[in-house]
Amino acid sequence: MAEIGRGVGLRRTTMVWAFIHPHLRANLAIAEFLGVPLNELWPQWFDADGKLISREATPRPEIKRIPRGSSPSRPRKRAA
Repeated sequence: MAEIGRGVGLRRTTMVWAFIHPHLRANLAIAEFLGVPLNELWPQWFDADGKLISREATPRPEIKRIPRGSSPSRPRKRAA
């Protein structure tokens, strides 16, 4: 991601952020690198002409947390 970003004058963090929030320059650079149209990678953000249709962030997946103490854990090995 850092190398793709440098090619278009963007920081690595901006490039990574582009997977969560639409950023035209970053998303376009990623799409061109992969050889895939914007709307195929991010159909929720871009139309077939590559125009932004939504600024809505990608929702985070729901993570089910395991309560502490619910399963036995193995003791950690100490370094020699």
